[in-house]
Amino acid sequence: MTEKQNRFIPLISIDQIQTYVEYIEIYESQFVKDLYESGLPQAIKSSQGHISREVMLRLFDKLEKELSSESMNRMIAHSCRLNVDKILVGKHLEGSVINALHSLFEQLKVDSTDTEFMIDDYGDHYWVYRKRAHDMQIGCVVTLIIFTYLIQKLTQSQWTPSIVSTTLTNGQPLSSFFPTHNIDYKHRSVYTGVYVPKSLVEKTITPFIGEEQQHRIKELHTFKYSLQALLKPYLSISMPTINEAAEYANMSVRTLQRRLKQENETYSEILEEVMDEIACESLIGSNETITNIAFNLGYSNTSHFTRAFKKKFELTPSAFRERYQK
Repeated sequence: MTEKQNRFIPLISIDQIQTYVEYIEIYESQFVKDLYESGLPQAIKSSQGHISREVMLRLFDKLEKELSSESMNRMIAHSCRLNVDKILVGKHLEGSVINALHSLFEQLKVDSTDTEFMIDDYGDHYWVYRKRAHDMQIGCVVTLIIFTYLIQKLTQSQWTPSIVSTTLTNGQPLSSFFPTHNIDYKHRSVYTGVYVPKSLVEKTITPFIGEEQQHRIKELHTFKYSLQALLKPYLSISMPTINEAAEYANMSVRTLQRRLKQENETYSEILEEVMDEIACESLIGSNETITNIAFNLGYSNTSHFTRAFKKKFELTPSAFRERYQK
């Protein structure tokens, strides 16, 4: 997407990228260096939050050049299965499969902020598809695999689509994954998706979307919060300069500053808020020493961190931890 089209930085959940990183480290370790040359944060395996879609596209572009098609397909199949499990973990779903998909697609708005996942009624089928302004071949493949594995999980079946829509002009992107199935490809479609028989989706599963999830979706579709989510995993290594932030966001420094000004924010304020969030999360959610937390946030002296924290939260870091840590 161009900068003009987006009100926010397109992001993708680190949780969904970690599976690919772990696969490369285990099965294709000779290409580990390529992972981080694409712009991934060094601490991605222990990070939470998001990276820009541009970084993900650079990553896949590198891997497509380095890996054989067989290795690439194995990585995609393996990672998509794990990512479907991540999407479903902790969800209590009842009611129809289609309602469950509607619910889960709300989660995917957080995992992939520039993408909409839709379901249209087509007679005796549902068209389950993804809306995104620009597409790549690997994006089409991953989408079709994710949809297939997700529906298999929800229906507890080995269902494979017999009809798929794809934005590609030709080719059979699923043939390597499901070689024994005959699939009708609708090429040059507006969106990528699968056609699912209604007879398959009578199984009962209940959707669940909490208020917190809805709030998170709205936040990530503002420039401020999408930038903060983008910067968060990099802060565990060093303090990104505004030039680095602009590079991660795939825009010029001038454009980044203009976007922040439109929301009455400055880059230093954005960084400060993210650092405060990391500090609070570390104090409450870990047993890491306050000295280490201060060091990770760029403080050379723990007392400086303590004074700054107390000034803002009216509690010392240790008192804050004692009060709020469960």
